[in-house]
Amino acid sequence: ILFSQISAIFADGIVTVSKELREALWPISRNKTEVIPDGVDMEKYCVMEREEARQRLGWPLEKPFVLFCNSHSQPVKRLDLALLAIKEAQKYIPELDIKLLYNIDPDETPIWFNAVDLLLVTSDQEGSPNVVKEAMACNLPVVTVECGDVRERLKGVDNCVIVDRDPRELGSAIA
Repeated sequence: ILFSQISAIFADGIVTVSKELREALWPISRNKTEVIPDGVDMEKYCVMEREEARQRLGWPLEKPFVLFCNSHSQPVKRLDLALLAIKEAQKYIPELDIKLLYNIDPDETPIWFNAVDLLLVTSDQEGSPNVVKEAMACNLPVVTVECGDVRERLKGVDNCVIVDRDPRELGSAIA
C-alpha cells in the first residue's frame, strides 16, 4: 500500500473505480484522480427466466436461493457473516439455501445470477463491486452491507437494501 501511495504521487494521472478508493489516496494525489467505475457487458448480463436458468443448471425450481460470490479464499468477502445471515434468514424461510459462486465458467455466471432469488454482499472492503452491477443488469435484488460504492450504485433501485454488518439484520433483509 505504501509503494502504491508513493507511486501515485509521481503519476501523471490516476483512475480509481470508486470515490472511496480515490479518498484512500494521500491528499497530494487526489486532485489528479478520475473515478471511472467498471462497466458490465449488458449483452452477457441480462434478464432471463428463472425457470430456464435453473433448468440449465439442474437446480430445483421451487427452492429459494441466495447467491454469494466467493469462497474461503478471500476473507475480506466475509463468507462467515454471509453464512450467519443465511442461518438467520432460515428462521423465516427454512428451505432457503446459499449458492457460492466461485470456480465457475465465466460464461455461466449470468445464468447463476438469473437462477437465484437475490445477491448477498457482506464484504468488509470493496472498490466498486462488479457483482452488484451484474446483479442489477439481471434485475436481481441485492442485500448488501455498506462497502465500496454500493450506496451510489443502488440509489433509487427497487428491491435492494443496504444494512449493517449484523447477521440478524442481514437475515431479516434476505427473508
